[in-house]
Amino acid sequence: MLALAFLTALAANSASDRPAQPAHSTRSRPLTQLTVPEIRHLLAAVFDPPAVSAAKLLHWSNWRRQH
Repeated sequence: MLALAFLTALAANSASDRPAQPAHSTRSRPLTQLTVPEIRHLLAAVFDPPAVSAAKLLHWSNWRRQH
């Protein structure tokens, strides 16, 4: 439960306080906030490196949060 609390605090801390903006095209739309599963996945990839590069991992994260 301590790990979940830590990840939840990280997710809450990463949330920006941006005001709501009118709808923009898909490419200029900001990324969604980091979620607990997203942070867990990224930390797991750092401590137990997958067979993919860091650039591919970050590309996947950005793509996932845009869609």
